[in-house]
Amino acid sequence: MQTQTHSEASKDQQLDEELADTLTAISVVSKRLAQKIKALSAKEQEKRKEEPQMSKMSELSQVISELKDCGKTLINIADSLTEIFSSTDTETGDVMETPSAPLEDPKPALSFLDVRKKFADMSRAGHTEALKELLKKYGADKLSSIDPSQYAALLADAEAIQ
Repeated sequence: MQTQTHSEASKDQQLDEELADTLTAISVVSKRLAQKIKALSAKEQEKRKEEPQMSKMSELSQVISELKDCGKTLINIADSLTEIFSSTDTETGDVMETPSAPLEDPKPALSFLDVRKKFADMSRAGHTEALKELLKKYGADKLSSIDPSQYAALLADAEAIQ
């Protein structure tokens, strides 16, 4: 009877050791998983921090461009007013009847940022493949390879996609 008790105690001890080893292995795996999740979370937070900054830079660039356009318009208005009030013509009717020619094109030249913004909006709307085909039509693999003189035609073709 003692041998039977001894063998049962030995089996119990073996099972306890196996259980302890299994629990230790589970603990190690859980710790590694927690570390990987933490690292992935940190990377994702880093990406989130960069994204708004990039969009803010893009927004700031657009605001600066619009501010420059407003400045050019103000200069044109000031030049026109100077021309009107420094005219040697004493009849105000003649001055009012003859419109001065605009000093600048009504449509400002398109910039790379304007085209990129339009392409990004269209890509988000699901037109990515069509835009890639359009770039190929213009002989380019990417937008930065397009000649700036072709921006207006490229945008017209892109708007036709929608």
